[in-house]
Amino acid sequence: MMGVLVEVRQRTEAFTLRPGKSDAVLHEGPALLLVTCSPSALVTLNDEPLRSAWRASERVTIVQVDFTNQIGFHRLSVREGNTVTDFDFSTSSAKATWDEILAMADLCVRSYFSYRHQFS
Repeated sequence: MMGVLVEVRQRTEAFTLRPGKSDAVLHEGPALLLVTCSPSALVTLNDEPLRSAWRASERVTIVQVDFTNQIGFHRLSVREGNTVTDFDFSTSSAKATWDEILAMADLCVRSYFSYRHQFS
């Protein structure tokens, strides 16, 4: 049995996930996961089995995942026999949160309707 490695490729970035909790943050959108493991391994994301393509010569399974509208924390698990290796990471969005929208609206109100009417 060998160690499990997970490489993430997304947009122009490539990095390796570390087992356990990680500070890795993926962008919203599609990502390619290259998982180095044994051919009999079961790869799951948030407890859902993933469909993958196997490159036997490199002992790598390739998984494409779309994280569009999947913002938050995720766990990729690789089960080899009785051993499970977990990789925790999160996804973020470029979209504004509700609090950010409210802060922008407040700034606009103060700027447009202030005593000096700076933007009028």
